[in-house]
Amino acid sequence: MSINAFEITTGSQLHGVQTEWFDLCKRCSATPFMGPQWLINWWDTFGNDNLRAIAFKFNGGELIALGLFFIYNSDHGRTLSFVGSGISDYSDVLIDKRFVGAVLPRIFDYFQSIQSLWDIVDLQQLRASSLLFSETRNNHKFQSLISIIDVCPVIRLPLQKDELIRLITSKKLRRNIRYGTARLRQMGQLQMEVADVDSVGAYLEDLFALHASRWKIKQEDGILTSRKVKEFHRRVAGEMVRTQQLRLYRFRLSGRVCACFYILIQGHSSYGYIGGFDPSLSKFSLGSICLYKIMQDLVGRDIYLFDFLRGAEGYKYGWGASKSYNYRLLLSHGGN
Repeated sequence: MSINAFEITTGSQLHGVQTEWFDLCKRCSATPFMGPQWLINWWDTFGNDNLRAIAFKFNGGELIALGLFFIYNSDHGRTLSFVGSGISDYSDVLIDKRFVGAVLPRIFDYFQSIQSLWDIVDLQQLRASSLLFSETRNNHKFQSLISIIDVCPVIRLPLQKDELIRLITSKKLRRNIRYGTARLRQMGQLQMEVADVDSVGAYLEDLFALHASRWKIKQEDGILTSRKVKEFHRRVAGEMVRTQQLRLYRFRLSGRVCACFYILIQGHSSYGYIGGFDPSLSKFSLGSICLYKIMQDLVGRDIYLFDFLRGAEGYKYGWGASKSYNYRLLLSHGGN
């Protein structure tokens, strides 16, 4: 068995492995934040000139593992982190499960081979199941520190749409959905639409506008305020709609756009990345009603999990969500 490693240091090289990378994600426990559509566009938008990635092929052919990192200057000095940092709710290396034992130690060997380039390795938004933790315990080349960095509340969706309302643990939320739906019905019909490759651009602009109007009332900047963040989503949304990894929902009340939600999909799991709705309709629990309709739609598409992603906001637990923690792995020079 021959496993060959090669380094990736340019954006063009990233683009060159896109098809194989997409196939690798299907053989790993990947999230949408780890695939080529998300990360290549992240690099094209936010990247610098210090890409440091390691890829592995089996017998010179099949791509079996990929670790995407870059170096930037932080308060800790020269910092090696995941490509996708900042706007990605999950990050990790990708390794075909058939080759974990052979490949995983070599990722730490790679860190060591470029250790003159970095002062600290800062790997954030790792799930508890990350393979990097097991290798950290076995590998003594570096000093290491693991800590909780975020919480991502998740709910298990029912098998049938009509079971969803009973899984909501908050009586207040159930009441708000019922009463709010009845009150909105008096104002007109609430219609749900889903973007296709031709309409995704228009839906995205509606999301930007609704998100901005909501945060303007709070006199704060939302995560979609940045020009570069908007540029990133304009790049990635069409590609992920095409690969069926994004369902961009839009709601109209009596024909007027009133809400949009950006829901990522991977396998049988869904991820509620961001949403926006008309703040003048918040008294009708519009956000909760739209999210309920979205979850019903996802149940009908054999989606079994809804991940609210980062943040422990109280409203998430009203849906019956349980806590799932994200971790941070710090590596520094000076191991045994």
